[in-house]
Amino acid sequence: MELHEANGVTKVTMNMAFRDKAGRDHMTKSDGQEDSFDKMEDLLRSLLDQEGAVAGS
Repeated sequence: MELHEANGVTKVTMNMAFRDKAGRDHMTKSDGQEDSFDKMEDLLRSLLDQEGAVAGS
């Protein structure tokens, strides 16, 4: 996993390796990473909201 920040935006690049085609095919059929990234985004946004509320007090 690589994280690169430019102009206040962070780009995430992930490279995955599999032992065989069957493992890769299984991952693409049951990929939960999009859901995990959505949950991480929600968490990070909630932390920013809390930080903003504290700073604005």
